[in-house]
Amino acid sequence: MPLTDYVPDFRSPIPRGRIASTLMLLAFYLLAAGIGLRLQVYYGAVTPLWPPSGLAVWMLWRRGLGLAPVILGGEWLVALWLGQGWQAQILGPLAQLVEAMLASMLLRLARLPARPLDTLHGLQLFLLDAVLLAPMLAAAIGTWGLYLTGATGDGPLYETLLTWWTGDALGILIITPLLLAWWPQPARSTVAQAAALMIATGIAALVVLMQAPEQRTMLFFLLLPFVAIAGLLRDPAVVTLTILMLVALALGLQAIAIGHPDEFVKHVRLLFIGTVAATGYIVSVLAQRLHRLANTDPLTGLPNRRRFTEQLEALAARPRGRRHALLYLDLEAFKLANDTCGHAAGDRLLIEVTGRMLRRKPAAATLARMGGDEFVLLAPDHDADEASALAHRLREALASKPFTVGERSFGIGMRIGIAPFGPRSESPEGVLARADLACAAARLHGGVRVSGPGDGALLRHQGEIALLERLRAAFGNGRLRLAWQRLDPLPGREDGRARREMLLRLLGDDGHPLGPDTFLPVAERYGLLPQIDRWVLASTCRWLSTQADPRLQCYVNLSAQTLAESGFADWLKALIAGHGLDLGRLCLEITERHALERFEFALPAVRALAADGWCFALDDFGAGVASFGYLADLPVQVVKIDGRLVRDFESDPISPVIIEALCRLARLRGLRVVAEWVEDASLLPALAALGVDDVQGFALHRPELLAEAAAGDSPASAPAA
Repeated sequence: MPLTDYVPDFRSPIPRGRIASTLMLLAFYLLAAGIGLRLQVYYGAVTPLWPPSGLAVWMLWRRGLGLAPVILGGEWLVALWLGQGWQAQILGPLAQLVEAMLASMLLRLARLPARPLDTLHGLQLFLLDAVLLAPMLAAAIGTWGLYLTGATGDGPLYETLLTWWTGDALGILIITPLLLAWWPQPARSTVAQAAALMIATGIAALVVLMQAPEQRTMLFFLLLPFVAIAGLLRDPAVVTLTILMLVALALGLQAIAIGHPDEFVKHVRLLFIGTVAATGYIVSVLAQRLHRLANTDPLTGLPNRRRFTEQLEALAARPRGRRHALLYLDLEAFKLANDTCGHAAGDRLLIEVTGRMLRRKPAAATLARMGGDEFVLLAPDHDADEASALAHRLREALASKPFTVGERSFGIGMRIGIAPFGPRSESPEGVLARADLACAAARLHGGVRVSGPGDGALLRHQGEIALLERLRAAFGNGRLRLAWQRLDPLPGREDGRARREMLLRLLGDDGHPLGPDTFLPVAERYGLLPQIDRWVLASTCRWLSTQADPRLQCYVNLSAQTLAESGFADWLKALIAGHGLDLGRLCLEITERHALERFEFALPAVRALAADGWCFALDDFGAGVASFGYLADLPVQVVKIDGRLVRDFESDPISPVIIEALCRLARLRGLRVVAEWVEDASLLPALAALGVDDVQGFALHRPELLAEAAAGDSPASAPAA
């Protein structure tokens, strides 16, 4: 890219008049030079910090070569002010211009983004080109000019060269990032963070300066954590201000030093500050990268679910203001493009759709990707009508041009559900759920759907949300209770074990227990099963530790989601060890549906625990078409036949045949067979003849809340009516 190309700073204009802008920047340049010259007394003919270098690089890099006269004129006025000879008046401005031109040309060729120091690649190029190479060339030219005029004094020439380079490098390292990030004015949040950090750094600097001379340099290292903190704030401008405080402290130490210490020590101190500054920028870039990884979608760069939820919660918590709207967007063409043309085409489609929506959305609105082909748009200060109009504009923008992959073309459609909400009107979770349901309705009817109080589906969902909130509260208010039901061995099948299945109940407002079919589907839909499973396991182990009967074994249901959780196995081992129980006192029960639907997640976890000696039971065995094949892969010791086969035993002639086949298969693998849903005791002889070992159902024992069972009660070893 030619250096003369004008690259505008998108944040703020310099005054439009060329003369006015030139005079203003020349005034800034002379002011920066005056600050640098105040430090010259401590370093002879050159200064250890030259702010005009940073200003010069910023002008040519961000504004173009047309501002070169500002650099030449400013440096010539400085040389004239200092009374330097004509050689220095020529070579000084030339050195500064060459430095700025070289740095800006290299950085322009790299085509860095508007905030180049926000990326590790941009920071690397800035440090190499602008801080190391360009100042070294300028120092060589400038030192030659001072040498020709005799302004270097009697000291070694390398000291002048090193000081010149140090001053220009520090000037660029501090001033250029400050201008890049803070022109024309920083965000208020950045100002507040910088002010707080500067006050803390200033107080620490005063403490260092007040110490004895022999302790000051050592205590100087105490200020390094402030640079790290500045970097963690993810803004290079805050880093530059912190570095300015360190420079001021270093020069203050120099000013109050007794005598004239070794020049090498002075340079080492300033080079150390430069290293610290670069480290601060690197910390800032890495902190930004971690923040982006945690809060953005890697494909589209949009906020992810986590970041969007935070913004929705903040907007919903506002005490006053207009109504807002949440739009749930479901892309229609994604699956077709993904399946027919491959994942790369699907990714391209998502990126293109993101660009079109970003161009059409209001500036204050937030677009986020929830996953797959689903997006959400948070529109502050939009009522239902305004949100509906916005939804139609987005649909038109997507439908205006098809998406093409090679010779194939796909029309881009989108179904949109809208959930208007007011300040503090409902929970963010409820708003998102309403928008999702409205989008589901739009999938059926097409177009745009606005959620309203009369929607039956939405009313049912509100009931689910209320149940979910009650379920969450139950962990702390004692409304979650355990129930138990016996598993009775059939005659001749006794093995010395007394078995119970632990069941979960939720007490309603009237004190009566609600069955698991009422609330467990809601818990599964909203990801609450792992927390429930851990509560049941902990409660079961706590109760088992109070039972003296070593024959007692409790069956506990687990979801595949819980089994696949990181750290669950270690938590389970610690739980049973903490209660002093043997592994045989628990049998972990997984349903066949979960095992088949999430087989790739359930199998490794089950195998790992089974290898340690844990007992597993496969529930609802026979419910799926792949039951026989998967039984060979799952390391279980017990299978529980699907209760529907037992329920239809007499009415469906196929059921006894299936039960017999399942029992034979289990017997070949040495597994114990349990028949569930036994509601008629007359079936027991037939089930025994087919090979069933244990039976469970209302005909034998109705579930009881655990508190209602006597402490010494043991399951019966024979069927009971």
